[in-house]
Amino acid sequence: MCLIRRDTCIVMYYGVIGATIKSNLGCKPPTLLTNLQRRNTQTKIPLPYGGGDVTFYTLTDQGELTADNIHAATVDTPDENGLTGLMWAAGYGQLNSATLLLKNGADKNYKGSHGQSHLHLAAAYGHHDVVKLLLNYGADSNTSKDEGNTPLIYGAQGDHPHVCYELLTRGADITMTNANGLNAYKAAILKNTSTAKAVFENFLVQKIVNLSSEIF
Repeated sequence: MCLIRRDTCIVMYYGVIGATIKSNLGCKPPTLLTNLQRRNTQTKIPLPYGGGDVTFYTLTDQGELTADNIHAATVDTPDENGLTGLMWAAGYGQLNSATLLLKNGADKNYKGSHGQSHLHLAAAYGHHDVVKLLLNYGADSNTSKDEGNTPLIYGAQGDHPHVCYELLTRGADITMTNANGLNAYKAAILKNTSTAKAVFENFLVQKIVNLSSEIF
């Protein structure tokens, strides 16, 4: 996954993997934001001040959004690439922007053109605070994209242990698989993301301990 900001091109590239999983499962990761030019980004939500190349989405991903920039009727209006303000906030880990948008009615479970949600973006980039915020607002921890990838799978392949733990303790299903039969634990093994793998193993061990105590 690649994120290049404040220059010319922003690319949010995420999927099930790197070369190992790709070669083993033949799964090509989708591109969420491809060749998106910050200066060319247009907004369908008018700002109260014109502002040249500064858009609603720019303010959101830079953490400069204020309540005055938000209009409830259009809070979930996507840009020309199908991304909402909350998606930008989630992808860049802008907790204040995300909080403002949710308080003003942003749909916590909104999905983009490929089934991606705010939670997918926050989990993929390891933004634990935003993941926790979205879950506190009732976001679905088991939401899946078109090819079946869950936020937990993205947290695993990115080796984000705090994100994985938060999702697990908030109902994320470690057994859910994508279209290629890959679940979060298997993603951690194939990607060799050791800290995420340790979180899953500790979680599973605790499940076994709890089950044993109930049986005996």
